[in-house]
Amino acid sequence: MDYQVAIHTYGRHELIADRALATLEALEVDRDKITVFVPNQEQLYDYKAELGNKWRLVISSPGQFRCRQFYHLWFAEKYGENQKLIQVDDDISPFKYLVPDDSKMNGYALARYEGTLDSLAEIGYGVAESVGTRLWGMSYRNNEFYMSDTVTVGNLLVMGRFQGAYAGDSIYLGSDRTYLESQEEDAETSLRAFSKYGKVVRLNFISSVEKIGLKSPGGIRGEQMGKGLAEDIKEAWAIREMTNRAAFETIYASFPGLVKIVENTDSKVTGIPRRSFRYKNMGNITIPRKVVEAQFGKLVKANLPFQQG
Repeated sequence: MDYQVAIHTYGRHELIADRALATLEALEVDRDKITVFVPNQEQLYDYKAELGNKWRLVISSPGQFRCRQFYHLWFAEKYGENQKLIQVDDDISPFKYLVPDDSKMNGYALARYEGTLDSLAEIGYGVAESVGTRLWGMSYRNNEFYMSDTVTVGNLLVMGRFQGAYAGDSIYLGSDRTYLESQEEDAETSLRAFSKYGKVVRLNFISSVEKIGLKSPGGIRGEQMGKGLAEDIKEAWAIREMTNRAAFETIYASFPGLVKIVENTDSKVTGIPRRSFRYKNMGNITIPRKVVEAQFGKLVKANLPFQQG
């Protein structure tokens, strides 16, 4: 499978080796396929001090979505437009996937995925290309009760922590993409992909995990502190939650027929209800996992040791 892997990162030089890079190594991804994009020269020094010369580091642009736009142009120039491009967050931990378990209420448990990224990419890109779309991802849940042994095709959120895309796609670079902030940028990407291709793809039987606590450095909160918008992590959390609420309004204005804004439980940080989108069913279809595996290859090709949880 010919693909490249892009990791956008901000202020997590002490964390990335044990998270995203370790996860990709466990997935047997060759290092020459991986590029880490840092926001500026100063942070480049920090990342080199931690990582040495083991990984390819490139200076991009500050800001999560601006970084995505930068590396889409970078990969398109270096490898050609339409280069398969897997995008992952810098803090992802090992993937989990559904395995049969008769002791569970829904008949499944979660196990650590011990397969390869190649196997996952064969399925993801295979399904996406077969239905005529260019964006795919995995479940944003990490709970077997909310996951299923299926693939859904339609109007869906493809979570930004893991996306299968193509370099140079206009869903990232189009001139009408005027909202360039990091908050909820994956929601707009998903909606733009649906508007352009009529569908996106989500593998509901596998998920990735982020374990970032209130005191963890970097990321979008680090961006806000770097801009001088917050003095500490807690204040940055509050600002992020407030800007997330505003982001839903901005994105909804462009796609009112595809989503509905939902008010959720109150935030423990701000006390204000959090928001999410409910994506309208626009003729979505569900495909059993065994059907896509029969066509594009099994997620796990060997009888690997079962590691529950």
